[in-house]
Amino acid sequence: MFSSLINQLRTIDCRIQLLTVFVVGHTDCGGVIAGVDAARRPDGGIINGRVVTVPDLPAGADAALNRWLEPVTQTAIFLRPNTPNYDTAISAVTQENVRRQCEFLSNTGAIMRAWQARQQVTLHGRIFDIASGVFQEWTWRRDPPPP
Repeated sequence: MFSSLINQLRTIDCRIQLLTVFVVGHTDCGGVIAGVDAARRPDGGIINGRVVTVPDLPAGADAALNRWLEPVTQTAIFLRPNTPNYDTAISAVTQENVRRQCEFLSNTGAIMRAWQARQQVTLHGRIFDIASGVFQEWTWRRDPPPP
């Protein structure tokens, strides 16, 4: 999902003295909506033991769109019991998706090498509200580990 970002992070030189990385999700995300809708289908988003967000694609679970949406749909399936309200589910899945991407980035070689070199790399996760044009209050942050 973030392969281009990951490729860019792989080329970061650890001599950078300060780096702030933002992962920004947004409200009304079509991928999140599709994942939540899949988790709420009668089949729960699982067809023949596989996560399938868009069941009517010719390649089924192997369709590129389904493979791309699988992580967000898995998140929606996981959070389903705790988010009975649709709008709450959309918000929760959006936040969890951003949090997971931030966690993933914090474990990449580029970030870990920078932290090992005592570089002040900080990761931030935010949600941009499309309707209002401002960031929501929710935020996620990871600072470098202590020395």
